[in-house]
Amino acid sequence: MKTITIGIFRHIRGAYQGRLQTLGIDTPLCLLSVDPREGEDAPHWRAHLGDSAEGAPVGEAWNRLGGPGGFHVAVSIDGPLCPRPIDAMLLTAGRGDVHHLVWSRPTEPGKEG
Repeated sequence: MKTITIGIFRHIRGAYQGRLQTLGIDTPLCLLSVDPREGEDAPHWRAHLGDSAEGAPVGEAWNRLGGPGGFHVAVSIDGPLCPRPIDAMLLTAGRGDVHHLVWSRPTEPGKEG
């Protein structure tokens, strides 16, 4: 399955800060740590427009082990203008604190990519 980089982020002072860039979206975005979490399945991060919690909340994210590169952050971004949530993975780029937000089109049932 082909992935597309839709954002580049840096891990700065306990938060991920960067830009979400797709065909119809180009906006600053940050992932802020949720502490304390509200339960076992609660998100580890909240996504906000801009670079602080003052920006509108637009999604959630969870720390995950496994998959490409081992540790990654599973990100789900949604809003009234999105026909469905944008589900992506934040992966280390192997260069210090740089991370790539990557997306791949979900496979339709009965079709192979």
